[in-house]
Amino acid sequence: MAINLDGRAASEILLVFEEVAQFGFSKFSVRDASVSTVEIASWLGVVANLPGISKVQELTPKLQINTNESTYSGNYGLGVFPFHTDMAHWNSPPRFFILRCICPAPDVKTLLLDFKPIIESIDEVTLARALFRPRRSLEGQVSILKICEKGLFRWDSLFLSEVNNVARELKKEILENIVNSKPSEIALLSQAECLIIDNWRMLHGRTEVLDQSKDRILERVYLESSK
Repeated sequence: MAINLDGRAASEILLVFEEVAQFGFSKFSVRDASVSTVEIASWLGVVANLPGISKVQELTPKLQINTNESTYSGNYGLGVFPFHTDMAHWNSPPRFFILRCICPAPDVKTLLLDFKPIIESIDEVTLARALFRPRRSLEGQVSILKICEKGLFRWDSLFLSEVNNVARELKKEILENIVNSKPSEIALLSQAECLIIDNWRMLHGRTEVLDQSKDRILERVYLESSK
């Protein structure tokens, strides 16, 4: 469905979230490409104020050697990014996030997988007993986390470490299920195009960045909630 937003029509915003409810994401366009990404985000929900993180983050392809290892670019460079939840190591990751095209690269795709089918064959006892922790402390604290809790589904094979044997076995099964799943592939092709993702449900990744696509720029804004 082609959805065009101008920030005034509640019916258009409703259509976006109807798609999010059905598919876990929605690709939409704005009628006026000059509006800021924060303004677009504020049409749809409550913009998150996260400690140490700017409201708008510029996402550009980076070489691994030039980037901090606490980021995906620092671990994978221009290669494929594995499927994950943004800020899965936080007690409560942001509910949604918006990606907005600034400089397009048609051959670089955002990859999306619904996490619910990935884990639907795994029994609730296993999910409850499998414990994970952040690879590094967050504000001096290390929390013990579960993959599923209170409507939140999270996953990150890089920044979440297994605490017990149940978690180690669960990780193997989840990674195998991810390999056997077919993701949606989304390309943002103009500054009018945006993508909103349910970060509590969908896993996302990125395809490889080739030389001709190193100028790709996206902006990202996190949302605490929808309106």
